[in-house]
Amino acid sequence: MYCDLDDVKDELALLGEPARDDESLTLAISQASDLVDAFTGRHFRAESVGERHLPLNRSVLLSHWPVHSIVSVKDSDGSDVSWEWLNQRIGEMKVETNKAVDVEYFYNDPDDPVPDDVRRITARLAGRLMVGPRPDLSSLSAGELSLSLRDDPLFTEDIRLVLLKYTHRRRFL
Repeated sequence: MYCDLDDVKDELALLGEPARDDESLTLAISQASDLVDAFTGRHFRAESVGERHLPLNRSVLLSHWPVHSIVSVKDSDGSDVSWEWLNQRIGEMKVETNKAVDVEYFYNDPDDPVPDDVRRITARLAGRLMVGPRPDLSSLSAGELSLSLRDDPLFTEDIRLVLLKYTHRRRFL
């Protein structure tokens, strides 16, 4: 889970809502964390990722980025392979072999895998899940009295903008 109970209780207080029982809050946090995973196409846990690549001109492009740290680069026999970064931000590395390589790496900081802005967004989503949609005044006209309400979307523009920078999409070469 990407935030804790106190984060969501603080978010509910900002929304002017009473705190709820911990079991309901925990379920909302779990659902909000899953929504973040689904939106970004990645997870924010301290787990390494293992991939097998066939180098193209001794170049390998990892599936997840930016890469935090490399655990190992080995050939199919299990021997270490020398490598260097071509571009760590996009996960591009040069290996000293043309044979298939197995790369194990972290794309999240293993000591603190959830960035602060993702923690805040998860708490906001969990709070919004607890409260439910709120209608928003979208139009009002004078002459003949007319009022139009619309539901407030769960993923507001500010939430989407924060999560977009963590979004992973499949690469096509």
